[in-house]
Order: sequence, then C-alpha cells, then structure tokens
Amino acid sequence: MNKASQLKTAATSLTIWQRWRKKATLFVLAIVPLQIGYCVIYKYVLPPITIIQAESLILKSRSFDRMYIDGKKVSFHFYHALISAEDTSFAHHNGFDIEGIKEALRNKTGGGSTITQQAVKNALLWKELAILRKVGELYLTPTVEKIWGKERILEIYVNIIEFEDGVYGVESAAKKLYHKSAKNLTKQEAIEIVSCIPQPKGCLRYRVHTKPLKLVQAHIRKEMKALERDVPTMELIDRVTGASDPTGALQP
Repeated sequence: MNKASQLKTAATSLTIWQRWRKKATLFVLAIVPLQIGYCVIYKYVLPPITIIQAESLILKSRSFDRMYIDGKKVSFHFYHALISAEDTSFAHHNGFDIEGIKEALRNKTGGGSTITQQAVKNALLWKELAILRKVGELYLTPTVEKIWGKERILEIYVNIIEFEDGVYGVESAAKKLYHKSAKNLTKQEAIEIVSCIPQPKGCLRYRVHTKPLKLVQAHIRKEMKALERDVPTMELIDRVTGASDPTGALQP
C-alpha cells in the first residue's frame, strides 16, 4: 500500500471514529438525564417495567411472570443468601468492589460486579451492548448508591432479578418453585432460589436440584456461615426486613 492509500485509509478511519464519537455523545446527552430521573422516581416506586423485561416482551414475544413484594416482607434468609452469593462486601463498599475486581482480573475470570451494579443493569440498563452498558454502570452506580441507599437497592434488586426465563422477582420465583410467598422461605429454599441467579435459563424447572447447583448451594451455605460474623451486613439485613435476630441465626 502506497503512502497516499495509507493516508486515505487513516482519514477514513478518523472520519468513522468522529461519527461514532458524535453519536455516542448525543446518546449520552439524551439518555443520562432520563436515567437520573428514573433513579429519583425508583427511590419511591418500583419500576413498572424494565428495559430487559421490555426486550423479553417485545423482541422475544415472551410473556413474563413478575409479582412485586415489599422488601420488608422478604425472608431474612433470602437476603442473607443473596448477599453471601452475590456480594459479601455489599454493606462496606460505595457501589464498586475494587478488591473483587482485582481478584477477577488476577484469576482471569468474570465477576467482580456488585449487587449495586447488578441492580443498575437490571433496573436501568440492558443485557446487550456491553461497552455502553459498562459506561452506564460507571456513572449510575454511585448515583444509585447516593439516591437509593443500600436498603432500597436490595428491595429493587430482589424484585427485578430474573430467576428463570421470564420469571422476575423473588416473589414469583418462590411461588413458582415452592408455592409460597417469599416471606416464608426457609434458609434452604432461599439458598436454592439464589443459586439460580447466575444462569437462570430453565433453572427453577429443571436444574435447581441437579448436582452442579447443589455444589453452588453448598458454597452459598458456607459463605452465609462466614457472613454471620459480619456485623454491618447482619445489621443491614435486619433493617431491611425488620427481623428480630440480626445474627443471621434465624431458624430453620
């Protein structure tokens, strides 16, 4: 390739980059105020529908099962299992778990996302377009921590998590798997439902009692035992549920 062709190629690449940068800037300027507005609204009301749920409904022509529940009525055990499985540092960080991210990078594994980041993704963002979503998480995560606070983050998250194809929220999952309300979940039932979160496809119907999930559940139980010594976390769960036993030792 001669020099003139190289310069032409470079100019074309620069033009494409400038166009994409302009589009990205316009996108951010348009969507950021809207998302901040939703952050304020969701402090007081649960999302009527999320982008992820809308995608499922419109693009995949799939109905979804979702029943909201007051955060204070969700089983203490469920919050305990959720934090143990998803984000043991939840009560201690400001939205990002720096040590968790470092560990994920060292081990070259996925993960490192906090419950706050997951709540942001599920309530305000989308599954696809990972780069744009991560940019959104960067500015929305500290915003959500400030506006919602830890207790509200948990309440919103447990109501919008997908536990199986089209099954959103712990109340729907509890009724589908155990035919009971999420407020009555036992420790083992809470562990089993939480084990579905990383890979919800077909989990409640087919996989929750399989050997791979049993191993996940054993790990969650171990983490729950360790987390009982974390006073700030136990006090946070106590505040969310109004439970009388902040030690994590509620029975059964």
